[in-house]
Amino acid sequence: MRAHRLILMAFIWGCNSNGGGGLGDGGLDPSLIEGLVPIEIITQLRGRVSDLEGAPLEGVTVTSTRANGGPSVTTRASGRYALNLSPGEHALRFTREGYMTQVKRVSVIKDMPTVLDATLRPEAPPRPLDVSAGGVVIGARGAGINAPAGAFAAPDGALATGEVEVRITPIDPSVSAELLTVSGDFKGEQASGALTLLKSFGMIEVSVRQGETPLQVAEGQTVEIRIPAPANITDPPETMPLWGFDEIESRWVEEGIATYDPTDKVYVGQVSHFSPHNADEPQPAYCISGHILDRVGRPVGGARVVIEVIGGNSSSEVTSGADGRFIAATPPNAQLKVKAYHREVGAHTREVSSGSEFVGPFPFTTNSECDDVGEWTVERDVFRGADGTEVICGDANPLIGTCAAGFIDQIGGCFRPAGECTIELDGTITWRNGVSLEMSVSTSGFEVIYFGNEGATCGWIEVEGSLDQGISGYTFSLPGGESYDINLDRGLQQMLIGCPGGETFIASEAQREAIEACSAQIDDSDCGLDDIELRFEGMDEGDPCVTGECKAGLQCCFTTDIGLSEAGVCIKDSAPCVSL
Repeated sequence: MRAHRLILMAFIWGCNSNGGGGLGDGGLDPSLIEGLVPIEIITQLRGRVSDLEGAPLEGVTVTSTRANGGPSVTTRASGRYALNLSPGEHALRFTREGYMTQVKRVSVIKDMPTVLDATLRPEAPPRPLDVSAGGVVIGARGAGINAPAGAFAAPDGALATGEVEVRITPIDPSVSAELLTVSGDFKGEQASGALTLLKSFGMIEVSVRQGETPLQVAEGQTVEIRIPAPANITDPPETMPLWGFDEIESRWVEEGIATYDPTDKVYVGQVSHFSPHNADEPQPAYCISGHILDRVGRPVGGARVVIEVIGGNSSSEVTSGADGRFIAATPPNAQLKVKAYHREVGAHTREVSSGSEFVGPFPFTTNSECDDVGEWTVERDVFRGADGTEVICGDANPLIGTCAAGFIDQIGGCFRPAGECTIELDGTITWRNGVSLEMSVSTSGFEVIYFGNEGATCGWIEVEGSLDQGISGYTFSLPGGESYDINLDRGLQQMLIGCPGGETFIASEAQREAIEACSAQIDDSDCGLDDIELRFEGMDEGDPCVTGECKAGLQCCFTTDIGLSEAGVCIKDSAPCVSL
């Protein structure tokens, strides 16, 4: 049977030709079983969309914000997407019903895969408001609006009357997980037109709907908004510039002034439209530059680089150029955590300091203007932490010496796939060396069972929740009866593991980062594979096929109307086949 190269992602373990690419939990991406449409795609932009807890989000629409439209795709059950874009600067919008929209800017590098991930926060629950009378709506953390009568209008300009639903979602930029959901990259356009870096003193997003119709502030009206100050601010300034978000440019724009209310600990200002709004302080713009290299010193273009200002309520994300170099604007004299991710699996984290000497007008365009903070070495299947930790994904155990080491030792030692893999319709993946896994999906969750190369059971994972609605928890069970309960708290930036003896282990930052880099960064568009063999056996009429997979009485016909590359569809032997 002819081999077919396939875009493939197994829940955390992939069909990996060298046996790496995971730290012991995994399974089959259910979208492969549901869709069974093998398509060969050469991508320029790809990534993963997750919720606040890190669970993958299915059904997120990813599209360009360009005024004339652009390509659009929807994330799979794995939260992954792949999108063909022309080289250059793009702003991408990530949307899903029930979640706040996120807009992020990315530089797509010619002929190189570029990575852009996103994190979506659920919208706040709706609260009623009679817009004919106006009134006050207060949500979580004191976030709120105060609207006069007749303040809202439909898209056609007609004034809304009667009851509407108001959703007011606050974001605390001092909480790392919430910071990941912010649109833009903390760069703003001041009223003068000058660009500046921003330090956030609180954000909200307000949406108003009447039935299925989104409403905006009516022409000539303004609405008061109330933005909660961050939890880590002890002496907030009395006034703060107020910024709205321009989705087309993926940039914050100065729109007014907000005044601090010490009683309710909120910033209060007036807005003439609804978008994400931010009470932000302009910051002097300095910059750093660095170089992303592979293990033999070659430049890595299109690498994702995340810069976090430690204790600074801001972060940014950039992409390395074709020469492997990146430029990032930063506040002066700041301590920074810079994470460079391999395009498939692995990462290198370093802590560096920004300089204090002004180097020129913002934005910065050349490496020579910025402080050179050194090199990051990104290597497939290797995580290097800021504290010197080095983990070989799939080999080393980042939890060694803890009560939680057992499940990674067992799963990682027993379940070591190698060679090409075969996917069966029942949810089984089998690798050439005999290692396999079986996945079953139900309405309440899913289960993955891992087998070694001689058929021995390595263990199994039971997951509560669904990949599209979010994972609420999961349990690893081993053949000896031991079980480990895993809880990921993105809000507190913690991984809590309940061990068999009743002890609870909290993973360190370096341990969490190692597990994240060795699992969540796997790319499902190719998994770094050169050859993957996909075999569908006993395909029914109408199912996709490659050559001889169809049931008796059926033929694999390559037609012009199914849109597949190197694939056909099973039809009756007696039916005419129109060849490509």
